[in-house]
Amino acid sequence: MYESLDATGFGLLKDAGYRPPFGLIRDPSILRHSDGMYYVAHSTAPAGNQIGLASSSDRVSWTFVGNVTLTASRVGSVWAPKWFIDADGSVNIVVSLRVGGSARGALRPYLIMAKNSSLATWSIPTPLVGLPVGCIEMFIVGVGQMYYAVYRNSRSKRIEFASAPSLTGPYRPCGSPDSVVTDGQGPALIPLDNGGWRLYFEHCVLGGVCFTDSYDTFRTWAAPVELPGLTGVVKQLTVVKEVVPGGVSLPLGRLSLRSGELGSQYWRLVNDVVCLEAVSSDSSTAVRREATFTVVRGLADPNGFSLRGSDGRFLRQDGSRLHLSRFGATESFARDATFAVRRGSDAGSVALESYSYPGRYIRARGRELRLEPYDESYLFGAESSFGIAAAWA
Repeated sequence: MYESLDATGFGLLKDAGYRPPFGLIRDPSILRHSDGMYYVAHSTAPAGNQIGLASSSDRVSWTFVGNVTLTASRVGSVWAPKWFIDADGSVNIVVSLRVGGSARGALRPYLIMAKNSSLATWSIPTPLVGLPVGCIEMFIVGVGQMYYAVYRNSRSKRIEFASAPSLTGPYRPCGSPDSVVTDGQGPALIPLDNGGWRLYFEHCVLGGVCFTDSYDTFRTWAAPVELPGLTGVVKQLTVVKEVVPGGVSLPLGRLSLRSGELGSQYWRLVNDVVCLEAVSSDSSTAVRREATFTVVRGLADPNGFSLRGSDGRFLRQDGSRLHLSRFGATESFARDATFAVRRGSDAGSVALESYSYPGRYIRARGRELRLEPYDESYLFGAESSFGIAAAWA
């Protein structure tokens, strides 16, 4: 079991978190239910007609709930059950089944729905109409009035998408991220804070667990990025997003930011570019003003933050560089000038993540501060952590 503050850097929460009293645990999928509990659904055996369920209040200690037996259509094999919560609150499991009593043959997608909030009783499997034979590891999300299914096509070896106006279909193909994925398995989707979607998958060509982001409802995708620290450790993960209270923040108003690694080095604007420079009480008034910023609510998201220089201009990313720019009344400007605050590697420090490019952080590279992708190294943590200090001016 792993957890992350930013959907990019995952740390181990509990090793060997759960083992059922009998059978296997394969292809687990996690849910946060309306009762506040976490539930995992998983396959129990290569052949059979059961889905295993376990529950936890803290994602650390897990309790066996029971097995759901799928009796309709003489189910011979159950593959990769995945949770889906519909807009009306109904709890569903999407699963690929071999029917007719055999553990061999083509897998077809089905849906079962919980008949009560205790998840003790389930409907008989309902086929999902319009999806190809051999689609497996299916993950469904709702966007507006449409349902989108992402799955691995076991015949073409591609990750594909299909959409439908109803949960059970009919589904129509709506593209494939194969231009960046080429050969992937175990897809899972989560919404990002900035309105995009992140697709996690196991990349069969490059090897390892990767992610790619989309901002046009799954039509185009960014180049895949390996998920730091999980390659070779996990397979076919699923991710559940939660919004929890508390956490680190930036105080609104004027402040200065110092290097967590070099305590006497502060953020300072030099020719409108953010650098790390030594600043002290002996520095000139101009230098102290250049090392002072005003924090306001994020232009693109009030849960994030934007920073202004002493002349009122906003700190904005431009590629990997950070510079001051006059306010622009566009969505792209607002996004590029907004940052999410995360916990830094040092006690009391913060790290600032790009709102436009989740997983990229402000990092000291020599004298200049730049945006760089997260990595799990000690050096990255040190160079991307900053202390909050009283304003120099």
